[in-house]
Amino acid sequence: MTKKRGNAPSDKRESNYIDKIIKENCQDLLPFICSRILKIAIDKMENFPETKQQITREKEPDFLRMIYNKEHPKGAVFHLEFELKDSARMLARMLEYVGILFKKTRKPVLQFVLYLGVGKSKMKSKIHFGQLDYAFTVISIEDFSYLDFVNSDTAEEVLLSILARHDDISIDALLTLIIKRLFVLKGKTSEMKKFTNQLTMLSRLRNLQNATIKKIKVMSNIEYNIEEDIAYIEGVEVGEERGEKKGIEKGEKKGEIKKSIIGIQSMTVAKLDEKQIANFLVTDLNFVLDIQKQLLKTDKINALLRKKETIETIAKKLRVNPILVEILQENMNKKTK
Repeated sequence: MTKKRGNAPSDKRESNYIDKIIKENCQDLLPFICSRILKIAIDKMENFPETKQQITREKEPDFLRMIYNKEHPKGAVFHLEFELKDSARMLARMLEYVGILFKKTRKPVLQFVLYLGVGKSKMKSKIHFGQLDYAFTVISIEDFSYLDFVNSDTAEEVLLSILARHDDISIDALLTLIIKRLFVLKGKTSEMKKFTNQLTMLSRLRNLQNATIKKIKVMSNIEYNIEEDIAYIEGVEVGEERGEKKGIEKGEKKGEIKKSIIGIQSMTVAKLDEKQIANFLVTDLNFVLDIQKQLLKTDKINALLRKKETIETIAKKLRVNPILVEILQENMNKKTK
């Protein structure tokens, strides 16, 4: 495996977000995961009854469905877990799950763990003592080549390329292939932005976030302008622990973000629809909505500016973007001249 460089491993909050990405994409990924990765033929699939009340000790299963095929014409429980790291408790968890699921359905339970970490999983997947003989299947994503994913017609599958084995290709070349394929599939749309954002987050699992952000920036100059979104991703996530709002990393992209905020401000005054604003500025709808919420605090920001409080203090106190405070300060200075 090529040695990977980049950011430090993601923290718990980032891991939760990555977990959310995988689960959101799972519905579209499921046919591929079953046929190509797990080697299971499925004729019919149904939603599984609610299990929240039954499974409370640790956490709910990642993915449950009732499936039907030649081997299980009367149905079987399909249980899939996604794991980012080896867990010493996985064997006990899976054993607990199988007991609860069988009790609930009285049907065979097929259990799989798809390991998304680096290399081969070392988790124990079987146990035998007395009359108990139990096992589940663990499959590592790096058992597969990026070539198994990158040419797919489904964007969710293409994203898995960043986690797959890529011994015969450089990181730069791999990222180029992934981003180009996403562009072919999604074009200049909000979905393209969603998937490049997801690619950036997934790249953290391989310490490749820096390389991914840089590559998206370079390719955006040629094919697709997503600078606003990348700058937003690069924003310093301060969070509740430090009592601050999301900020935008200082640097050469500050001017572009400033233009976007000014545009949102003026178009909001003109009563344009938020979706129209996002499309016109080629930026994310959530960013537009966030700035519009912050603009509701304009009077409070101006009041603090008149008291000569600093931009950083105001941004922290009111939990607003410091660039917005800077814009309002400039407007106030112009009026006083």
